[in-house]
Amino acid sequence: MNVVHVAPPFLALDENLQYGGIERIINMLRDKQQELGITTHVLAPSDSTVAGLIPTVPSIGIDEIYTSSTAQD
Repeated sequence: MNVVHVAPPFLALDENLQYGGIERIINMLRDKQQELGITTHVLAPSDSTVAGLIPTVPSIGIDEIYTSSTAQD
């Protein structure tokens, strides 16, 4: 079985992720699925460093999100 997880473009994923919500869930799911012998891939920002990475775009970053949202107010 092959599984592809799709991560949002905001934060880069890494093996020891200490932040993020969905990013941490994707890591946990991927790890458990690999333990069960399932082939996993992750569509994630290109600056991510996780096993099975299929790079997309560079991460947007939290600072840029907050800066652009306050600039519009």
